[in-house]
Amino acid sequence: MMNMFAYIKNIVCVSEPDNVSVDIFLSDTMQKYSLDLNSFPLRSNICYFQEHIHGRRQRIRKFICLGSELKKDLNLPDLKNYDRIVGTGYNQFFIRLCNYNPDAEIILLEDGIGTYMNEQKHQYQKSIFYKMLGLLHRGPLSLAFSKLYCYHPEIMCIQNAFPTAALPFLNDSDFSTLRTIFNCPDTEQYARDRMIYFTSGDLWEAQFSFQESDLLDMLYDYKKQVLIRFHPHNANRSYQDYKADTSVQLWELQCRDISEKHILIGIFSTAQFSPYLFYGKHYTMIFLYKLVFPSDSYLYQQCEKTVEMMKKDFQDIYVPESVEMFQSVLNSLMTNA
Repeated sequence: MMNMFAYIKNIVCVSEPDNVSVDIFLSDTMQKYSLDLNSFPLRSNICYFQEHIHGRRQRIRKFICLGSELKKDLNLPDLKNYDRIVGTGYNQFFIRLCNYNPDAEIILLEDGIGTYMNEQKHQYQKSIFYKMLGLLHRGPLSLAFSKLYCYHPEIMCIQNAFPTAALPFLNDSDFSTLRTIFNCPDTEQYARDRMIYFTSGDLWEAQFSFQESDLLDMLYDYKKQVLIRFHPHNANRSYQDYKADTSVQLWELQCRDISEKHILIGIFSTAQFSPYLFYGKHYTMIFLYKLVFPSDSYLYQQCEKTVEMMKKDFQDIYVPESVEMFQSVLNSLMTNA
């Protein structure tokens, strides 16, 4: 939603007529925010879609019966004849909406750090199912993007088959408007604590060599300066002795409070990159993936690739290879604060 706002405010509103309107489709996970669109820069309609499609049979039906299934999903009369479709990432709804509007211009927006590392269509090229859909002009392999907008084209590690353009950073006025839209008060919660620890999702935890609570034990000496930010998939957990952000406020807005004094710690969370990606902030990052992932695993290799990319424009990155090294890095950073 943040990137969509930046695109509409800085690209569409500058180049399109004043009477243009937009339909905004959001994952149903966004319904927890009471969005106030009165401050949105364009006349907008908002609809929510279910993010996950369960089972091969349901997926086939959703892609083959495009029109009827899209109408059923959203309870809308028609979703055809769009001039332009703009999306962040390859979610199933976005793909199907593009398939249903074959003449529309399709624009891709940055979707976190992975946008700079991987051409997302590549992951589908290994699937026989998606190859078959492609023959029917359905699915992700049939999409042709006209452009990608991202905040940092200069750190792009891949060569896309379409042009890349810079997405302007949000200014103070934009930030204020987004706070109104998301009903996000300016609590400055993240300005008060020096260390932020980001928990990992359940999918990653299944591959850990030990419990995440063991990593938190290493922060115990500095617990008064640590704030835990929960992953959405394990937000109901509690870690005694540590402060935690239990709100449902949007991290992309809250992270504007991050400054050079902060240390963002996690196994490997895209949220650790957000203050840099959205606002060009510089701070300290500590990644712990070498403590939990085998060095020959795919996740380990992807983390390594991303860190090497970030080091082109980011100085204070630490990737300890042992518990002792992690403790040494922490002690050094806190002693020299």
